[in-house]
Amino acid sequence: IMFLDAQGCRMTPLVYIPAAGTLFWESSCASGTCAAGVYLAAKTGQAVNISLKQPGGSLGVRTEEDGNIYLMGTVRAGEVRSADISL
Repeated sequence: IMFLDAQGCRMTPLVYIPAAGTLFWESSCASGTCAAGVYLAAKTGQAVNISLKQPGGSLGVRTEEDGNIYLMGTVRAGEVRSADISL
């Protein structure tokens, strides 16, 4: 679920995980940002270029009349971890 405030340029993503029966507040959502851009373009009938403030930072989306969608933002890498898995 994407709680979108287009006027205030804010979005808060909430993810439901059916197998676990849980809800999780995401810090940001790339696919949700793209979906919001497509929704706003369809609603207005015009190309969209918007930056949406999310709990984890801002992500931008730009739609073009030819159907292309561009996602913009900064990614910060955290710790690098690895795991050995034996089956």
